[in-house]
Amino acid sequence: MEQQLTKQNKYYLIAKYILFFGVFFLLGKANINSTINPFNFGMYFALIWCNQNILILSPLFILANYLCEFSMLSLYSSIFTCIVM
Repeated sequence: MEQQLTKQNKYYLIAKYILFFGVFFLLGKANINSTINPFNFGMYFALIWCNQNILILSPLFILANYLCEFSMLSLYSSIFTCIVM
């Protein structure tokens, strides 16, 4: 039987991914030498391990990393992290 998304479930999913983006953004501020984000990567890996949708998490992860620090190095490192995962 196919599960249908009710209006309440849609709001729950949107709120969940907004919360994930906020956590990625906050953990993106904690970095080493302005390039390595071990806490952010740990959260990303944990969410993937807990069967969250990787196709939604990856753009959120990349966007949060880029908004934390506007540099091409942070953008490349987050894209490379998503490709490896």
